[in-house]
Amino acid sequence: MRVVVDASIVVAALIRPRGWTARELVRGDVEWYIPSFLFDELEEHVREFADLADCSPATLRKRIENLRSLNVIEDRNLDPFLGSPLVSRAAAIDPDDAIYVAAALAVGADCLWTRDKEMLNAFPSLAVRIVPRSQS
Repeated sequence: MRVVVDASIVVAALIRPRGWTARELVRGDVEWYIPSFLFDELEEHVREFADLADCSPATLRKRIENLRSLNVIEDRNLDPFLGSPLVSRAAAIDPDDAIYVAAALAVGADCLWTRDKEMLNAFPSLAVRIVPRSQS
């Protein structure tokens, strides 16, 4: 199963590295994907997230670096999908979330793991609150 992970999920895992979300991100039955631009976004908020995680910015940066163990989707691989009707629909809901729909299309993802209620409601066949376990 291929799953694109949005910023809300990644931030939850960074803030609570021993929490449920972080444990899910190491599941071997899933190919996890994040867009490369997310690293820049995380760096912009590193102090804020470090405070929430009760750690130093340096410690949080190490956690962010560990995200490179996930499959990183380069921006150039998203470009062909930015004009997709699904991406346009996502942009109308929340322009910041449209890139995650493009990422899902780019890698042929089975789902987009998010906590964004609007995305969950608008894309019930793509956006999921919990990534299901494989039935193998």
